Amino acid sequence: MPTLITVLYAWACNRLYAELAWSYDWVAALVSGGRWSRWRRFALDYLAGPVVLELGSGPGHLLIEGAQRGCRMIGLDSSVVMAAIAHRRVAKLNLPPGASSRPICLVGRGEAIPLPSAAVDQVVATFPAPYILAPETLAECRRVLRPGGALIVVGLWVDTTLPLLRSLPVFYGPLSPALRTLIQDRAARAGFVVSFEERDDGPFHVGVMSARPLPASDKMVSNPVVTYANG
Repeated sequence: MPTLITVLYAWACNRLYAELAWSYDWVAALVSGGRWSRWRRFALDYLAGPVVLELGSGPGHLLIEGAQRGCRMIGLDSSVVMAAIAHRRVAKLNLPPGASSRPICLVGRGEAIPLPSAAVDQVVATFPAPYILAPETLAECRRVLRPGGALIVVGLWVDTTLPLLRSLPVFYGPLSPALRTLIQDRAARAGFVVSFEERDDGPFHVGVMSARPLPASDKMVSNPVVTYANG
């Protein structure tokens, strides 16, 4: 049964993607001790492109950063307000010579991605809501990925050695065995093999999940290879 803190957290998150979307960056900086932008940029280390779909693209920061790195970025967010903020930010973007095209901002849900099959080389999400682990979302990510592509999720969990923050399990805490098992099972059913790592930032440890499609003939394999590494 959801606790009062969990319910209030869900309510606040919903408001943050609607009428309070203007405050998103401030709130993100507050809950991360000013490290949110740096944690988001961890995702850039995994982007190879050339075409990248960002799920939950929010105010569009990663869309711009990815485009500046030469990727063709497509942003998808269920919030019309967030998509509008991202679109305005993208419209002001001055791309350097030789950079890829301007990012595209779409409104939609990860459980029903409005793109054709095999349309992108990578799908990325940073600090996503629980929808990212829904079977429908994983199946859709598998569908839109081209052969050799990958789903990258940065901030699936954030752990910390600071006792006060670790007492706030709504946001901070390790990857639990139960969650790891859930991810492994759902990823295998969707046709992915997954690996996990942690990116260290002082007293914080930002979890990263990488999921790569299995060949079609291996999709229903019962014991996929799963690795877990710190560093």
